[in-house]
Amino acid sequence: MLPRPVRLPVDALATLLRQERIGELPEVLAPAAVWRPRDEVQAAQASAYEEAKRLGWLDRHGRLDVDVAAALSVLCRASVEYYGWIARRRSILAAATGREAILAVRDDTEISLRKAKASKLAEALVGQLPDMRPGSGTPVSVPVDELRAAARKRRPARPDLRQVLQVMAQPSAGSGELWVAVRDSLGRRTEVTHPLRYADTKWGRFLNLATVSSGGDLWLTVAPASPSELVTRLRSLERLLG
Repeated sequence: MLPRPVRLPVDALATLLRQERIGELPEVLAPAAVWRPRDEVQAAQASAYEEAKRLGWLDRHGRLDVDVAAALSVLCRASVEYYGWIARRRSILAAATGREAILAVRDDTEISLRKAKASKLAEALVGQLPDMRPGSGTPVSVPVDELRAAARKRRPARPDLRQVLQVMAQPSAGSGELWVAVRDSLGRRTEVTHPLRYADTKWGRFLNLATVSSGGDLWLTVAPASPSELVTRLRSLERLLG
């Protein structure tokens, strides 16, 4: 595990992982791929190891500490991943393999890392969302086809459709999408088909989630999004992945 929480340039972390043959950062954390001439690549590699030294990640022989390497490997090939984009330049990954767990928060060009609890990944992800009171009301689920048809009418007849449309019509002061993925013993990765989305409005925070019925129809659920509700929904998504 990591000895302590740290913050470093995301480019330095990506370079270190590559040089140590640990792996590549996942999409939610990875910097944009750019071509660099050889001298810049070498300079980036040297800078990455200077960062590792500054953080106390190197052993007395100047090599990456084995416990640090094990923790960082979770970023690249975790068994369970809870992750999301919660702002234009902010993204999060809470991941675990066995009992080794890590929380990574990327803010633009910097990334923060700290240990997490493998049994509390959903809570770790949701805990990084901006504070916002949950909206009011009760969860509502409607067929997407009926919702689209109702949106073309001046006043839909059904109260459940009106409720969903009213929530969706509210201006958003912030939003995000949250995902779950798992890997099997062969390293094959599977992620949820539809993310759990949320929007912050003047009425509070609401979640929306698309699901497919047994008959193949697409449904949309809209509900007040308290932290506990978001955690419950995310855990349900993980269970669907098996």
